[in-house]
Amino acid sequence: TRLRASPGEIALAREEGAGFLFDHAPRRCEGTACIEGVRFETPSGERLVSADLVLLALGQQADPPRWLEESGIVTEADGRIRVDGGGRSSHPRVWAGGDDTLGPSLAVKAMAAGRAAAESMLADFGFRARFGRRG
Repeated sequence: TRLRASPGEIALAREEGAGFLFDHAPRRCEGTACIEGVRFETPSGERLVSADLVLLALGQQADPPRWLEESGIVTEADGRIRVDGGGRSSHPRVWAGGDDTLGPSLAVKAMAAGRAAAESMLADFGFRARFGRRG
């Protein structure tokens, strides 16, 4: 599998704690009342990866799934999800960032959008926290 990122972007992502699963095609989220994991198809068969939070990465070219519109999530004419500065979409419980909102860009910009969205979520849920900045 070819990763659409420069070596510098990969290094920055790893510095931020990102991990990579190659040759994993997501098939479905698992869990009843809340997320428990994601089931992937791999060359060696299915694999369940435990998770309590799932962030969808829809790719570099916006191709929004039908459920976005069905959920009342507003998109731009080119398919990008419309968000405010904190990553809030038009749905009160959905935040977005990265290529879904910016269009094709650097991985580090997507990670910054993720941090902004996380800070926005914490504020909306009544927490005051700032992530440490590396630099």
